[in-house]
Amino acid sequence: MDFLYFKKKFMQRCIAKNLTDNTLRGYEEFFRSFEKYLISIRKTKNFEEVTASDLRGYFIEAGKTMKGITQVGYHRRLTTFYNFLVSDALLTDNLMKRVERPKAGKRIIQSFSSTEVHTMLNAYDVDTFIGRRNYTLLCLLLATGLRRSEFLSLNVEDVHLQDDFIQVIGKGDKERIIPITKGLTQIIRKYLKARKDFLKTHAQDTNAFIINRYGKRLKISGSNSIFRKLRIDYKLTGKRFSAHIWRHTFAKAFLLNGGDVFTLQELLGHEDVETTKEYVTLTDTDKALQNARYNPLDNRKWEYY
Repeated sequence: MDFLYFKKKFMQRCIAKNLTDNTLRGYEEFFRSFEKYLISIRKTKNFEEVTASDLRGYFIEAGKTMKGITQVGYHRRLTTFYNFLVSDALLTDNLMKRVERPKAGKRIIQSFSSTEVHTMLNAYDVDTFIGRRNYTLLCLLLATGLRRSEFLSLNVEDVHLQDDFIQVIGKGDKERIIPITKGLTQIIRKYLKARKDFLKTHAQDTNAFIINRYGKRLKISGSNSIFRKLRIDYKLTGKRFSAHIWRHTFAKAFLLNGGDVFTLQELLGHEDVETTKEYVTLTDTDKALQNARYNPLDNRKWEYY
């Protein structure tokens, strides 16, 4: 049977599960790569004839042009695909149980330096609405580590200032509660007042928390342009400037300030604590500072028993 038939059934399942647009795009990108390989081995029309050896061949070919971490992601998607096909009785043999996961080199997770953080937080004129919005967004990211998809989809009613928490829908459509500090609460209050005044002259029926210059929900392109302009205006180089690097910065700063990895896991919305650990790469300077702060020979706070 044609590969496209199986793909169609799987994508219908993904849409029925209400997976995010980003997740759907990720599967489509993977399927384009996988279908190209199936065409090369002449098994697009007879997908049921694909063997475990063929699947290993796919990852061998992918390894010639694809980073290890991307291969791991594609292995995960192919595993999900085959799990579905077997569970829905479209295939009887789950070949992916015999296909080993590719190895990925250890990623160096980037984060912003304290100098870069201060530079960006002081970049905006908060007397203007756009300046106030951008400043609030950066503070929100530094204080919560929200994903881009999470802050873009955030609504005003999701921000509970009286009870000091934000309610977000994360990956897998999972809800989580993120506490916010008094400092962030005050920043958000000022932003909401500026937002209300701004919308008086930009009449839009929107409940979006982060809005653009037209009073509508900020989109991915608008978010990207904020960070691109910061990078260009302040000649900040050496790393990607994006919302995700702010997420890494939050995670690293949280741990360096004495937070524990299990609380951080809950705040970031990770299912596996190993994923949380990957978010933090300590430099030799970081390790030296932490050792000076917590080494038991020089710091006797542990002598409480």
